[in-house]
Amino acid sequence: MGASRFRSRLVWLAVSVCALAAPRVLAGSALILTDGQVINGTEIRRDGDSYLVTMEGGSIVPFPAQLVKEIKLESDAPPKPPAGWDYGGPRQFAGSPIPTQNPADQLKVFGPPTRWSKDVVDTTWQPTDGFGFKPLSSKTTAATASKYPLTFSAPAPIPVASASSSGPSPWSCGESIFAKDHDAEASANRATSITVHALKEPRYTALGLPLYKAEAKVNGEKQEAIFTVAGGQCRLLGGDSDAILGMNLTPDHTMAQDAASFNAAMATRGGAHVPPGVDPLDFALAFLSVTDPTVSGSTAASLKLVASPDELKRIANATPTACAEGKSKKRKEARTAASSFAAPKIVASNEGDVATFLTWSSAGGKLCRNTVVLSRDGVVSARREVVAAHIGTHTD
Repeated sequence: MGASRFRSRLVWLAVSVCALAAPRVLAGSALILTDGQVINGTEIRRDGDSYLVTMEGGSIVPFPAQLVKEIKLESDAPPKPPAGWDYGGPRQFAGSPIPTQNPADQLKVFGPPTRWSKDVVDTTWQPTDGFGFKPLSSKTTAATASKYPLTFSAPAPIPVASASSSGPSPWSCGESIFAKDHDAEASANRATSITVHALKEPRYTALGLPLYKAEAKVNGEKQEAIFTVAGGQCRLLGGDSDAILGMNLTPDHTMAQDAASFNAAMATRGGAHVPPGVDPLDFALAFLSVTDPTVSGSTAASLKLVASPDELKRIANATPTACAEGKSKKRKEARTAASSFAAPKIVASNEGDVATFLTWSSAGGKLCRNTVVLSRDGVVSARREVVAAHIGTHTD
């Protein structure tokens, strides 16, 4: 009784502080308490057994985890469609109304089912006795009918999961991704500190897919994950995927694994097709930004599209803060990069559009030639070749 009264006073005190600290709250992230109260804030972070809510004014209010029922993020609502794209379904903008057509009506043009004419000679044969066995036409007695009934009840319907199931929330996905043991569900299995928020950067919006980023401390080190919720499942698309999954993979192998997860997520939305109004080159660059662990992970390297020789020259002329290579080696790499320049291009092929372009990454100062295939069947694949390294301002 005393503990319950103490919790009630604690919730009342926290709500009062929220009301004083943020008289005009944002309609963004929110905590839903077990008693139904909704606490709005600009950011929510879990630290140990408490949820820390950042209010609009910048103050931070803690809430015990046992008092929290649900967490909602700003982008729980369906994402806004890209420019020129409408998710509202088919609409008619001009002309007289056209009634919808039932697909079954299209079969009426074929007329009734075919009826084959009977043969002139009737070849059907019906036995008149049982050839020494029990007559086939024996009458069924009442006793036999009661013992072997010929009426059956309809089978019970098989329960089917609702197709409109919203699936896991972004916050629960973030906690499951950074769980210490993915087969356990205990509260002690969670990471000590975690933050989940929606990605709003322009370089990601070209994908037309709602993306979220989760940050957590695992064994004292920061890890990041980019994921989405598709088909009722949490899909890990980028970030420190190899460390999160406990796999020692090269960056190229990690990119291949993230690309497979991306295609699986897009398959639930009809395939990985470029949204209308989006440049295929922007879509390809966004795809690389998500799946490259050095860009989307805790390394947070910069990835730039090299579209002109002047831009490549500006990158190469930038003085690196620290580089393990000598001046002669760096000059040689700069000459190789300049001679390897090629303008971005998109070529249509039988399998789809093939985008070829150069990118520069601050991770190692690598200049890469990328080939991204946007296939017509809704699958995206990429391969890259390192042209030069130790170019511009970078970290080894």
